[in-house]
Amino acid sequence: MRPLYSFITALLLTVLTTGVYAQKNYMVVESGSASVIKQHKTVCMEWDYSNTQIVEFKHNGKDYTEAMTLDEYLKQRGDDFVRDWPKDHQYAEGLFASFFNQRVSKKYNALYFESSSEYNQQGKDYKMLIHVDRLDWGNMNSFVNPMAMPKSGGAIFDGSIEIINLSTGETECVLRAFVKGTGSLQDRSRLAFAYMEMVNQIRGIVKK
Repeated sequence: MRPLYSFITALLLTVLTTGVYAQKNYMVVESGSASVIKQHKTVCMEWDYSNTQIVEFKHNGKDYTEAMTLDEYLKQRGDDFVRDWPKDHQYAEGLFASFFNQRVSKKYNALYFESSSEYNQQGKDYKMLIHVDRLDWGNMNSFVNPMAMPKSGGAIFDGSIEIINLSTGETECVLRAFVKGTGSLQDRSRLAFAYMEMVNQIRGIVKK
């Protein structure tokens, strides 16, 4: 009976660690038109963490617990997390821009980031203002549990993307997203995978 008990226990652990998949990744056009993305014009990016809550989403992928501000979370994790945060989020954001150019810009002759000036607004046509409302940093489940799915423990982004015409100052499109990335041992890699998955969702919007 012990092997059967062990199997059932492992199966239950897998269900618990992958239960968030009841809520699928999604991105919708909240206002405006996504046709703005289908222009071959320059774009820069700005990431807004000013109101970010660090949370732990429940298995239904909707409710969450343990909300705290980003500053509170980093300080709780330790001085090294506070110190490394600037380069960690810039690492993840850089991969977002690079992946966007590969998966969206080149494929659909769409908005594109100029190399090494992703944050520079001067001379650009549009800006992506990305509001990180809630962030679940995930965990290492996919590595400590051999039966876990690849995305088990992945970071989750819950927020919106404003696409702003810099010549008029008007927001021409707002995208709302709930996206989970692939699991990883490193916090910054989990964050990067979530941001890269956002690009896949944008690509899906552009294809429609």
